[in-house]
Amino acid sequence: MQDKTIFIQEIAKSKEPWQYLAAFFALYNYKQDPTTIIHLPILYLASCSGLQHLSAITKEVSLAKNTNVIALSDNPREDKPADFYSLVLNRTNLNLSIDKNENLRNIKLDRAAIKRSVMTVPYNISLTGMGDQLIENFKVIWQDNESRILVPGEYTINNTDMVISWKDMGVRSY
Repeated sequence: MQDKTIFIQEIAKSKEPWQYLAAFFALYNYKQDPTTIIHLPILYLASCSGLQHLSAITKEVSLAKNTNVIALSDNPREDKPADFYSLVLNRTNLNLSIDKNENLRNIKLDRAAIKRSVMTVPYNISLTGMGDQLIENFKVIWQDNESRILVPGEYTINNTDMVISWKDMGVRSY
């Protein structure tokens, strides 16, 4: 019974529970019969696929390497897959950490916060649209008759909630 409970908890924790369950059954079937043919789609081959296509079309080698279109080294078997989202995240957090605005220096985004914005770059997202997507991770509040945002502690350096104004962020007021 405990194994069933743990299994159900693992499914519930999964970001994609149906994919988790499908992979579980595929693995189970394989263990029962290693010659069985598995019909599980491989959904993780793409690494920022829109940018992969752009790198191939434009022959942009650096982008192609950072999105796993071409190998990073002469021995691809030794390469770890590149993670373009983490690359963008690290540069974004670096720029935030050296910003002249102290409030912005206290923000530390995570990969999940920036992934959607990065994914939509090939589809012509505007800077305003990108800002709107990032702000969805925060909460709009009103303070002193001015619209501000609450940055949850998970996105700050000291893990405490922080309130900043739209002006601090350099975006339009809502």
